Amino acid sequence: MTQPDNVDLSDAVQPYIAPRTEVEHLIADVWAEALGRDRIGVHDDFFDLGGQSLQVTRVINRIQLLTGLEVDLRAFFEAPTVAGLADHVLEQFAALPESEKNRAEA
Repeated sequence: MTQPDNVDLSDAVQPYIAPRTEVEHLIADVWAEALGRDRIGVHDDFFDLGGQSLQVTRVINRIQLLTGLEVDLRAFFEAPTVAGLADHVLEQFAALPESEKNRAEA
């Protein structure tokens, strides 16, 4: 049986993929706490899970507190998934001078 040409799969539900890295685990844990969920997958969209823009500030503040890195509000809205935000956090870490990276890892 073939798939009809007019079916839009862009809104198809993503399968659950567990966090793979320490940063993804940290972000997923923060989101799970904020959203009252047991588990968050790396491709889950914060807003599709019921997250609201008012919660974003609290989530960002918590991630910044735990990582010591600046999390850009725009980056959150542009990539509202655990994987997308983890990429942003890692980019922020990579941009740090070596002396600050050592402090952030401690």
